[in-house]
Amino acid sequence: MSKTFFFVFPFFILVTAQFVFSIFKVLHAPAQDFEVFYLSGKQFLLSQNPYLLLGKDIVRNPPPALFLFGLFSFAPLIASQAAWAIFSLGTFFYSSLYFQKIIGKVSLVQTLGFLSLVFLFFPFRYNLGSGQVNNLLLMLLTLTFYFLWKKENWKAGILLALAISLKFTPLFLLLPLLLRKQIKPLITTIVSLISLALFTFLFKGGSVFTQYQKVSSSFFDFHISSYYNQSLTGLLARLQLSPQLSQQILYVSLFLFLIIFGIFCYKLKKRGLAGELIIWNSSILTMLIFAPFAWQYHFVITIFPLVTTFYLISKTKIYNKVFLFLTLGASYLLLALNIQSLSFSHIYLSAIVLSNQLWGSILLLVLNIYLGSRVLKINFTR
Repeated sequence: MSKTFFFVFPFFILVTAQFVFSIFKVLHAPAQDFEVFYLSGKQFLLSQNPYLLLGKDIVRNPPPALFLFGLFSFAPLIASQAAWAIFSLGTFFYSSLYFQKIIGKVSLVQTLGFLSLVFLFFPFRYNLGSGQVNNLLLMLLTLTFYFLWKKENWKAGILLALAISLKFTPLFLLLPLLLRKQIKPLITTIVSLISLALFTFLFKGGSVFTQYQKVSSSFFDFHISSYYNQSLTGLLARLQLSPQLSQQILYVSLFLFLIIFGIFCYKLKKRGLAGELIIWNSSILTMLIFAPFAWQYHFVITIFPLVTTFYLISKTKIYNKVFLFLTLGASYLLLALNIQSLSFSHIYLSAIVLSNQLWGSILLLVLNIYLGSRVLKINFTR
């Protein structure tokens, strides 16, 4: 055993013990988001309106996702919540297996270090404690990338359709498929989405889609100033800009970035695994940054670009790796922290500091763009 192992292993045990204790402590009472999923799933199976204020919120997931929530509504709430937590952890560990398939085998020390960092990652803890679905989304996006890379287009299309049916925002991931002319997975995704919608319609009728449409307007609320909203519009709202101005800034910024992104996709399309990873990472981060709202637990899916960016830095032939690893570490810290309890008297300082997940995502996006520019000039070693 290396000396590093004898440092990492006790750290892993300590972090894991604290993580398990905190999760058990949280799960003894109904988690707000899971309770909403649980009650909405019951309503859905009874063919009643699931898009009402149930518990403390309204479910905003597309109708096909309610079949999943319904499966967990047959047992008592706390028992179902425990089963959901196990399921959620299982999807994360399954994602981790595919990380290794993508980046290659990793050592025991690297595995323990990775798990320690994940268990300390606030979006991961918050997602699990609140009973949210983002570990499952992480798995679906990881598998989608893997099968796109392996040219198994029909599998990738089905998995991406499931991701979009679980959450509305992964619809953005159709754009890189279109820009890179990946027509087969694009068509498979669209056909799968239509099939899922028809399946839901046949079993539950059209009323559930009408009910969903009434709540989906909240997706375009550009003035959610809560600290939990870590998207660009959250920052603009905390700066007390009007919803109209926030919307305009968002659309102009997104338009300008998409021009750069389109050029980037075109130039990287024949750069193998490195190009594929950089485009997928950039797509995930863009989706979070420019969404009208992105709660902290949504940033669980940044685990994929964090892991693969580490791999890209390690494998890309470049001299200033120390600086790049430090930049990646800074990005992780910004994404991992929960600094809500800090208070600032100055509104602008408060808005900036309390947007830490946004800055972490932007920093990680810039890092991927830089790596993309290097990959275009030099060889990448697998």
